[in-house]
Amino acid sequence: MKRKYYIHTFGCQQNVADSERIASYCEAAGMEKAHSLEEANYVVITTCMVKESAENRVYGMVHNVIPLKEKKLKANEEFTIVITGCMTGMAVRDKTGKMMKELHRRMPAADQF
Repeated sequence: MKRKYYIHTFGCQQNVADSERIASYCEAAGMEKAHSLEEANYVVITTCMVKESAENRVYGMVHNVIPLKEKKLKANEEFTIVITGCMTGMAVRDKTGKMMKELHRRMPAADQF
């Protein structure tokens, strides 16, 4: 079965451009764009953290994807959640590691940051 990707972008034009580059990478890797989240098995969430409400929407979306991930894994289908964008960028630059630890705590269903 061909892998299908779905990208959800929060935030500014820079994040939109980043998501477009990620889509190009996915297609170059042989993936096909999913028409909906439900038909995807590779989900990329490009994050924003300009406002607390943007962060909360990201956490909410990841939480809402968990049942889909569980359903796909139970059916022995691949399913990957990738978190990228401002939230992960800031966490990577945090030398204390506290921000990355918090991302893992708040989004344990994420497979990659």
